[in-house]
Amino acid sequence: TFHLYKPRPLSLHIEVKKTSLFSTGIVLTVMAAYDVKILGYWSSPFVMRPRIALNLKNVDYEFVEQGYPKSELLLRSNPVHKKVPVMIHNDKPICESLIIVQYIDEAFTSGHSILPSDPYDRAIAQFWAVYVDDKWFSSLIGSLKAKPEEEKNTAIEGITTVLELLEEAFEKSSKGKEFFGEDAIGYLDIAFGSFLGFLKVADKVHDTEFLDETKVEMAISRGWLRLWVETDSEAASKAFTGGSVPWQLEARWTSCTAATQQLKITTIFREGNITADALAKVGTTLAANDRTVFEGKPDWIHKWEGPFQTFYRFQ
Repeated sequence: TFHLYKPRPLSLHIEVKKTSLFSTGIVLTVMAAYDVKILGYWSSPFVMRPRIALNLKNVDYEFVEQGYPKSELLLRSNPVHKKVPVMIHNDKPICESLIIVQYIDEAFTSGHSILPSDPYDRAIAQFWAVYVDDKWFSSLIGSLKAKPEEEKNTAIEGITTVLELLEEAFEKSSKGKEFFGEDAIGYLDIAFGSFLGFLKVADKVHDTEFLDETKVEMAISRGWLRLWVETDSEAASKAFTGGSVPWQLEARWTSCTAATQQLKITTIFREGNITADALAKVGTTLAANDRTVFEGKPDWIHKWEGPFQTFYRFQ
């Protein structure tokens, strides 16, 4: 999942001042032009929801990262629950992630509609979004907190059950298209997709893959003819592109390649994670509201994807 965040919009204020009888000074002041703010933690899946919705609507906003103790602005904006996310639009606070997404869809006409226009389809999307919060998130967090093996197994079974039900809901809601919202990212795509990072954490903790090896076959069953498979295992990439597929998967893989017009396999090297970790460590040394910009690859990062292709790109 890629989240694209626009640079902050700027307005230029030009002020002409008379500094003496014979000279005039021009003062240029660059100011951020916002009427939308999101209060939250960058890692929160609930906070991701309104941010994705605002990006889909092409709405510029200011993200106000919260810390501990909670800011006075957050406590004042959400005095009931005192939780993130909170969206402030024209100095008016809106709380609860799914309510904020619906508000964004109705308040901003730019971009495509996030909620279905049909009343029944809208009700179904809202039902499953609430189900994701009530069942999916509790099962996911429960699996990460569970200690006895029996509790872990129960939590993992709960995750699997929810995924199966959501898969059925996807088949009906997508109407054979790529998203719950059919041709474009919709309400339920945002509600469920914001948790996929937590799902990868659960994969690592339980040494499993909740979204497993049937991905390619599932895509083909939906009529997708051009597929791009991405893996962080170079050995797997070489095996499947070089004809060294494990014999247990050979028949299924042959069927997949025969059913597609294009099947591309690429590797994301783990050095990408190393770079993110290295940059994060540098970030922890910065003072509050400080910022460092690297024009090109920092000298202290030495790994790259290939001798002629730099993997690390900075603007």
